[in-house]
Amino acid sequence: MKALTDRKPTRKLWLLSAVIAGLLALTTWDVLRNSSGSSPAALRRAAFEGDEATVRRLIAAHPQWINSVGSTNGRTSALTSHFTKIKRELGLTTSSRASGDREGLFRELEGAGSTPLFNAMAARHVGLAMTLIESGADPSVKLARGWPLVFAAAQIGDTNLMTAMMKRGVRLDVLEPGSGMTILHNAAFSQKPEMLSFLIAHGLSVNATNYRGVTPLDIAIGRSKLDLVQVLATNGADLEPNPARGYDALEAARRQASSKTDPNATAVVTWLEAFIATNQPTAKPAP
Repeated sequence: MKALTDRKPTRKLWLLSAVIAGLLALTTWDVLRNSSGSSPAALRRAAFEGDEATVRRLIAAHPQWINSVGSTNGRTSALTSHFTKIKRELGLTTSSRASGDREGLFRELEGAGSTPLFNAMAARHVGLAMTLIESGADPSVKLARGWPLVFAAAQIGDTNLMTAMMKRGVRLDVLEPGSGMTILHNAAFSQKPEMLSFLIAHGLSVNATNYRGVTPLDIAIGRSKLDLVQVLATNGADLEPNPARGYDALEAARRQASSKTDPNATAVVTWLEAFIATNQPTAKPAP
């Protein structure tokens, strides 16, 4: 009886090993199938790689795949939990993402529930993104935790792409989950003056604040970008003290210039001084 009892744990271990082996085999098969060029995942991969010929072929054969979503697996933090991480993942910071990490970005997008259109825009394939939209891709999609695709469009800075999305019902007055950033903030962060002008012309508030009271002008001054400051200031950005900085825009620019030896920061100060001197608010008449 003892020998029989001793064999039971061994049998359970064998069964567990068989189950694990089976799961691994299924996973391997799924990977092979998805990379074979005939699956929704293959379409998302082709969109990420900018392979327009494959994208067109798969959409023609399987139009229902155009809005297919990656399997969410909880790995969405890199794209949805923090503003600066989003910029890094999309390659829109001043230091570009290492080319060898593109596979990691693709896996992150898949885990976040991205679509072919999301993948094309994340990889900055603007022409392919336009093709997908024209073919019926939904530009109103969001990642699993609610991050809207329109933010990527603002960061890319292509006004034709943004126009195409708007024609298909995309709203501009959305907020980034967690931070309360508007797409105007994103355009400022990504140093896109043309997109700033475009969004302001389409009714976005130049003085919008995030949950911490930061405005697009605060971002522009913090990055010492004169062209951004000029667009915002000449379109009515508030130069007075705000809760986020506690002092006015000129003082913020002066502090920025004194904290680093950057001629761009000095240029912002010089321009703001001249702008304020020639655009003094009209004095209210005495009661």
